[in-house]
Parts: sequence; C-alpha cells; structure tokens
Amino acid sequence: MTGRKYRDLLLLWPFFRPQLGLAALLLAGALAYAAFDAGRAWLVEPLVNRVFVRGGDARAQLSDEMEAQAPKAAVDAAIDAVPAPPPEEVEAVRRDPRLGVPPLPGVAADLGALLRRTDETLARVADDLAAEQVDPALWTALARAARVQARAVALAPDDPALATGLSLRARRQAYEVVYASVQGTLHRIVVIALLLALGLAVAEYVTAFFSRLITIRVFFDVQARLAAHLLTLPLSFYDRERRGDLLSRLTTDLHQLSILVTSLTSDLVVQLVRLLVLIGAALVLSWQLTVVSVLLGGGVLWPLRLSARKLRRASRRRMTAMGDLLEALQQLLSGMRTVKAFQREDHERRRLERQAAETRDAQIASVRAREGAKAWVQVMNDVTLPLIVLAMSFVVLNRWWGLSTGTLGAFLGLLLLMYLPIRGLGEAMNHVHDSQAALERVFELFEQRPEAPDAPGAAPLDRIREELRFEGVSFRYDGAGEGAAGLALRDVSFSARVGTTVAIVGATGSGKSTLIDLLTWLRDPTSGAILVDGVDRRAFTRASYLDRLTVVPQAQFLFRGTVRENIRYGRLDATDAEVEAAAKLAGVHEDVMALADGYDHDVGERGGKLSGGQVQRVALARAFLRDADVIVLDEGTSALDTRTERAVQQALATVAPRAITVVVAHRLSTVLRADQILVLDQGQVVERGTHQELVALGGAYARLVALQALGGEGERPAA
Repeated sequence: MTGRKYRDLLLLWPFFRPQLGLAALLLAGALAYAAFDAGRAWLVEPLVNRVFVRGGDARAQLSDEMEAQAPKAAVDAAIDAVPAPPPEEVEAVRRDPRLGVPPLPGVAADLGALLRRTDETLARVADDLAAEQVDPALWTALARAARVQARAVALAPDDPALATGLSLRARRQAYEVVYASVQGTLHRIVVIALLLALGLAVAEYVTAFFSRLITIRVFFDVQARLAAHLLTLPLSFYDRERRGDLLSRLTTDLHQLSILVTSLTSDLVVQLVRLLVLIGAALVLSWQLTVVSVLLGGGVLWPLRLSARKLRRASRRRMTAMGDLLEALQQLLSGMRTVKAFQREDHERRRLERQAAETRDAQIASVRAREGAKAWVQVMNDVTLPLIVLAMSFVVLNRWWGLSTGTLGAFLGLLLLMYLPIRGLGEAMNHVHDSQAALERVFELFEQRPEAPDAPGAAPLDRIREELRFEGVSFRYDGAGEGAAGLALRDVSFSARVGTTVAIVGATGSGKSTLIDLLTWLRDPTSGAILVDGVDRRAFTRASYLDRLTVVPQAQFLFRGTVRENIRYGRLDATDAEVEAAAKLAGVHEDVMALADGYDHDVGERGGKLSGGQVQRVALARAFLRDADVIVLDEGTSALDTRTERAVQQALATVAPRAITVVVAHRLSTVLRADQILVLDQGQVVERGTHQELVALGGAYARLVALQALGGEGERPAA
C-alpha cells in the first residue's frame, strides 16, 4: 500500500511538468533561503570564539594593574623612544613574533617568567590575526609591541623594574590589537547578518511566491482538464454516477487536491531542501556531532509511517461521506416540491441528520489520525532536542574531537533551525496522507473512458441531403439482463426522408427516449446501423453529424443569463436579428418584448424567472436558430397551449421542406400531420403509418387515441 501511495503521487507529474521552469526558481529560492539560514547559524562560531571569548579575555587584560611595578612616566618615555618598525620587520613578526626569551643571568625568576608569558601572548595574538583578514595597521601595532618586548628583554639585567613595565606594556599593546581585531570581526558579523537577513527576506518571498504560483497553475490545470475530460465521457457514465458524489469530487476533493499540491511544493520540497542544506552545514561544522544527532533524532519521522495507512483510510471515508451528504442535499433541493406535497419534511430531516452524523464521525476520525501524527512529531522534537544538547555538551566539556564552545553554539543554532523544517515535513506528510483519498477520487474520473473516438478516416458531413435510416438497430444498457429481454430497443428499422416528419409514440418505457439518444449519437447501437444518405454514420465525424442536428428535449434547460444568450446558444455567431427571427418562429418574441429588459432579461436559475411555456419556446427558438437538417422535438411542445402549439407547428412547416423533423410525443394531437408514425412497444416498432392508417388498423395506436379521447391525455411519458 505504501508503494501504491507514492506511485499515486506520480499522477500529478503531467500537471507539474509544464511548471518545471517555475520549479527551478522555487528550488533556487529554497536553496538560497537554506544557505542564508545556515549562514546565520555559522555566525555563532566567530561570534562566540572570536568576539565573546577572545574579546572578553583581551578586555580583562587591559588593566593598569599590570604596570604598577614601574613608574608610568618612565615606561611611557621608554616606549616613545622605540621607533616604528620597518615593513620587513612587520613581515618578520607576521611569520613569528616570538623572541624565544632564554634564561637571563642576573634576572629574577619572576621577571623571566613574565617576559616569557608576554612572548607567548605575542605569538598567540599573531596566530589569531593570521586566522582572519585584518587591517595591516594591526600587524604594525603588533610589531611595535614586539619591539617594546625586545627592549624589555634587553633592559631586564640592568633595570628590572623598567623591563617589567615595558613587558607588561607590550602585552597590553598586544591585547589592544586583539580588541581592535575583535571589534572589526564584530562589525563584519553585523554587516553579514544584515545581508543574510535581507537575503532571507528575498529568498522567502521567492519560495512563497513561486510555490503558490505553481499550486495555482497546477490546480487550475487539473480543474480545466478534468472539466474537459468530463465533457468527453459518454452518457452512460452520467447514468451510473451519483450527482452528489460527482459534485463532491469536483469541489471538496479538488480543494483537498490543491492542499496536497501546496504541501508538495511549499512544504515537502522546500522544507526538505532546507533540512538537507542545514544537515550539510552541520556535517561541515562537525560530522561527529551530526552523526550523534541523527542517531538520537531519527525517530521523529519514522513512526509517522505507522499512522499513514490509518490516516488514508480515514480520509477516504471522509471524502465518501461528504459525497453522500452532497448527494442527499442535491436530491432534497431538486425534489423539494415532492417533499412538500407528501409532507415528508421530518423524514428528510432525519435522513439528513443520519448522513450528517456519519460525515461528522468520518471527519473526527480523520482529525484524530492527523493530529495524533502531528502530536507525535512535537513530542519527539521536544524529547530528542534536550538529549542532543546534553550529548553535545558532554562532548565539548571533555574536549573530544577538538570542538570549541563556538562550534557547539553554531551547531545548536543549526539544530534549532532544523526544528521548523522537520515539523514542516511531518505536517506535509500528514497532508499528503490526508489528501491521498482526494487524489485517488479525482483521478478515478480521469480513468473513465471517453466516448468512442471517430473511426479512422472519418470525413466531415456537409449536409443530410436525402434520408436518415435505422437498419436493424438494437441497444442494451450496461448491466441489463442477457437475451432479448435485456434489450431496450430490438431490431428497429425505419427511414426518415428530408422534408418529412416522423413521429414516435408509445407508452411509458417503450423505448422512445433511448431511440432519440441513438439518433442524436448520445449512444451507439449495440447492433445494427444508422445510415446517412445510405452511408454508415460512423464514416462521418461525430462533431459534423451533430452540427446537422438540433434537439428540443423533454426536460427543458436554460442557462443562467439573458434570453438573448440562451437563444444564441444554438449558434454562437448569430446576429441579434437572427435571434429575434428565431424567437418569432417559436412564438416567444411578443412575450420577450413584454419583459422589462426584453431580450436582455435575466431568465434566472434554470429559467425560473419565466413561465414553463416561455422556457419551452425559448428552447424552441434556440433549436430553430441552428438551421439544422434534423429537428428533434422530444416532447418539445408539451408545455404549450393549443394556440401557441399551432403557431409552432406552422413555424415547423416553414422549415420542414429542407429538414427532417422527428417528433416524440405522448399528446397525440401533435403528430396528426406526421408523414410517418412509429408506434413503439417494449423496444420494438409494432406499427407504422399515418394517423388515418393507424386508426383504421385498430391496433396499439388506435387504443392510445381512444385512451386520450377518454381523458388519459395527461399521462406523461418517461424521460
């Protein structure tokens, strides 16, 4: 399962690939940020060793008490008599300032010891200056101190008091050099710290900006491609998919996916780069301490693997429950009239409460798993950090591996800086595990197979010039039973010629809507063929075939927008004059002009600001605007009154000579003038002919006519 988990993340690679340029900038920013961060920690070592320790020692030594054994005036006069050292002498002092004071005859032991200590001080200061870049004037000052020390050695046998004062003054001058060097080091540290702070600010902006930019681009790319993919899926996919669950995948799961992308870019990648750079800096500072720290702190992230599977299961359950809840809400809103009519408010409330409770429990389980893993990281950090500090302090106190106090301080600084990326990595892994279910659910949609592509060599269809023919067409829905009983349509054959009207009638469930789905290429026949001018429809491209059709479905749908926009949906490049002409044909022009904003009137959600008849006539106008070769009216005039229906039929008569009109009707008054009526029963064409012929036949059609004459006209067909 763990391998599968990380393989699933590779599904995002096609969406990250176009962002590689931005990713390179993100990595550069992350590296710069980590380098600047490590540089701040590294400044601790010179700050402690060179400023605090050495500077403190030098300051303590700058005391007049060292000169108490000789008159200050005499010492000053003797020093003034010492000339400035020439450059070659300064260079010699840089190489070795030590005089190597031997035991002097006639000199007290304590004076000899003093002279040797000063000698050692000069050598130590020279070593310190050689370890860093300093002002050349400091070397000149040290060379002068060496001359004073040499004068003290020369005077030691004859004037011990003056020699003592000169040697102490030489030592003082050496410590003044150290103090000046420390001040210079401190100034450089301050300047470097300010530059690092500025660099950190810039690097942080770069990483934050580009990580968010990548997240936004990847998210909208996934969203756009998913929407485009959904438009390619066959109608059978939407037949079996629950709308609420689909809506959940398109909203909640996509949002969770954006959190995953953010975790991968701004958390996982950036924090991992930062941690690796800090570990590298720690290795350079002291590989021994780094190994000790890794051994002690290795348990921070490892136990997170134990909670990963639990978190993924909880997240999957949460996503599924959320989809179920949205499905319940969608059904409630869509069926509100039915709920009110049957007084089922309490029933629906209880059902929603049960679903909400399950969603709540799934959410709590997910939070418990996520916060448990987060708490583990926090506890491990809080426990391991003191252990690491204790181990390092023990090492330094015992002077193992040549580590100084400054090195320990710098290493501790690096450890403290590692705390945030380690915690960020833990949280990022939590987000990855938590978002895994969303990733899987979103990409399950991408795995759905789109509609069958056009056949190789399919040509565009210019016009339907003669006829549209069904030859032995049968169709079986997915999951339907085997044999003839599982067929929704069985061996349907008919021909519809240009300029004629074909009507399809039958009882509810007889197969009328399935036949229309096949005609409009929403589905492909299980067997048989649909011919266009004698050629199999599959020889043409689907897009060009659909360009020659226009459909007025039984369930009318208007988009949120104006009347003009909804009519123009039939042909996006239509002029305002053509829109109004189509409206006049559909008998809705006068109604539109009576509206306050005319054609700019907002129709509302699903046409809610228009009457049912107006919605249907706007849909008819949209169909007329298309100027198609086949006009399909699937109960397209069912909401019209008799006068308006007659006007629409007259409009249809004006376009009929150049088009095939297919009318699906349950109200038989709409098919009286049809050139051919097909009567369907249990998926088969049981009768065909004109109205008069079928009435005279006295079969199924005649019974439908008799039923409606007795008041059965209100019965509605299935969608």
